[in-house]
Amino acid sequence: MSVDRSNVVIVGIDGSAPSVAAARWAADEADRRKAELHLLHAYSTPSAALPGMAGMGPEVRSTVRAHGGEILDRARVAALAAHPGLAVTTTLTHGLPVEILQRESEHCLALVLGTAGRHEFTEALLGSVSGRLAGHASCPVVVVRAGVPDPDAGPAAPGPVVVGLDGTESCERALAFAFESASLRATELIAVHSWDDTVLDGFLRIYPLLADPVEIDEDERRILAEQLSGWAEQYPDVPVRSVVLRGRPEADLISSAASGSQPPALIVVGTRGGGRFTSLVVGSTSHALLADAPCPVAVVRAQYTRSTGARRGGFRAINV
Repeated sequence: MSVDRSNVVIVGIDGSAPSVAAARWAADEADRRKAELHLLHAYSTPSAALPGMAGMGPEVRSTVRAHGGEILDRARVAALAAHPGLAVTTTLTHGLPVEILQRESEHCLALVLGTAGRHEFTEALLGSVSGRLAGHASCPVVVVRAGVPDPDAGPAAPGPVVVGLDGTESCERALAFAFESASLRATELIAVHSWDDTVLDGFLRIYPLLADPVEIDEDERRILAEQLSGWAEQYPDVPVRSVVLRGRPEADLISSAASGSQPPALIVVGTRGGGRFTSLVVGSTSHALLADAPCPVAVVRAQYTRSTGARRGGFRAINV
């Protein structure tokens, strides 16, 4: 069954500095895509009073709701600061943020969330809104850290878009989102393919003649080339640089992203796959990527939206 996605970018707002940073980033993205920006704040109150707490009467719920409205107002002002003509709407609703945002993710181009960085994210990854939605939302989820990029740095030419690929079909939707993001920014796409040499090094110490790292590296380069084949014709405006590295995938992505003269605009990875990059966001190795990346990170599930207007393989682009 096809899913009709509205031309809207949704931001989960909780009043924190990271969520305001997410609203600013999402405003840029919505303007770039000629889309609407929607800010959503979900709040909840205990159904019964806890020991030592006053009852959750109408006045308390009214106060909580009024505070939520103020949170949305501040985020709206921040989003409109750089794009005063942008269409911005807000929703204030009662309920659990994860459930509401996951439901809304079925009908938007992208879901944008904020995170405070390593300390908070590492401790709360499996229970936080960002962490839980990154691997389960229906649309791409972009995680933005406060101060990345620096809002006071002023306008600059966009850095490259970096995408992690592992040769599996699970990366195809992430690759589509990465190409589209690079095209919208008129910037370079860096495709990173990583293979782990930890097991190989131990094997070579015992059986040095049974494996050739040079041949393995050549095979990995062929895998990357095959995965990229066809995309250049669809996006002739996007220059592509292929990078094959030996090591841990999250470290390779961060090092590739930091190797240029300017920070990348975005890192894109897939999830729900068996390959190295597609399994990043569902394991503990995702902490380093989502918490330490020098730019926002987009997590794209390996679930395609079927449509007759597809660009490749029977699946439509994220935004056409």
